[in-house]
Amino acid sequence: MKRLTILSIITASFLVTASYANETKEAKAEADKSSKVEMKVSSVGEEKSVGEIIKIATDGDKKESSSSTPFDYKLKPKKVADNVWCFFGALDKPTKENAGFMSNNCYVKTNDGYLVVDTGPSYQFAKQAYAEMKKIADLPVKYVIDSHGHDDHWLGNNFYKEEFNATIVGPESINSDYKDGDKTRMYAILPENAIDGTHIIKVDKVVKEPEVLKFGGAEFHLTPMKVKHTL
Repeated sequence: MKRLTILSIITASFLVTASYANETKEAKAEADKSSKVEMKVSSVGEEKSVGEIIKIATDGDKKESSSSTPFDYKLKPKKVADNVWCFFGALDKPTKENAGFMSNNCYVKTNDGYLVVDTGPSYQFAKQAYAEMKKIADLPVKYVIDSHGHDDHWLGNNFYKEEFNATIVGPESINSDYKDGDKTRMYAILPENAIDGTHIIKVDKVVKEPEVLKFGGAEFHLTPMKVKHTL
């Protein structure tokens, strides 16, 4: 099996290692061959506690007036390896202009559907990201992995739960520190047409020890880590 390192940007609360059969045309011609992919996925953000990030405030008016037209995130997926695409956020703090898109969101395509790593800052972001991925392969999202507790990484969860009843996997901090109705920093910063439809939902499965998720002909090794953001 060929071993490839496909993404190693920043480590976070989870180290995700994925191995799966290569589904390229060449691999279909040689069914007995497969590829192994090792993936370290996370995103850029502040090295702050949950309490600190909730207290972040911006000056002036926090919201734009409500609009019937959703905020356009102008998302374009980047293919980083066979069966893996990512949306890369701005190297910036969250603003009304970027609507919280300053983290990364990745899709892994398997035989049975997508696994998504981090869902972004809002329902609208997640909806638009999936619309772009649907153009590549019209598959359901079966699993979501939330890398850690910063809200710009997981506030899109409810789109995947409502649309696909996806299983949400993540750290315990999301369940213990947040509940639906809480106004996190994204609610304070994003324009209304970006945060519209967003609801906080519980993680279905909390990972406290290393484990392997087998799905769609792939194996995803989930390893909890104590750090949030390190280079």
